[in-house]
Amino acid sequence: MALEGGSAVQVTHTGGLRAWESGDGLTLYIEKESPRDLWEKPTVGGPEKLIFSSIPGDPVPMPSGFWFNTPGKIVFLEKAGVAMRAVYSSPTSIHAMRHQMSISPDGHYAVFTEYTENRSELILVEGFR
Repeated sequence: MALEGGSAVQVTHTGGLRAWESGDGLTLYIEKESPRDLWEKPTVGGPEKLIFSSIPGDPVPMPSGFWFNTPGKIVFLEKAGVAMRAVYSSPTSIHAMRHQMSISPDGHYAVFTEYTENRSELILVEGFR
């Protein structure tokens, strides 16, 4: 649906898990499940095209390529798909980093959540009403 309102328009015809729009607004990147593949589609219409099969984690599309937040490290894959390179490894745990992150427009900084402990506490509250 357009930001200004109006009728909803179906974007994908073969499903999808999540989607991200490119910075220039010309491309929609679609993550599909089983296997986790990354597809692209022009936002003005046209067919979907597979760009990466079996992606390693949660993608962050940038003009130069894709950043992936994987368990325990951040990796970068150029759009040409030549080679994936690790740019950060977590010193705390292989399962320390999960889900969303943001990359600065120049690609020099990343912001993400790193879990250093995975615990919970049980608290008894007496006389709670």
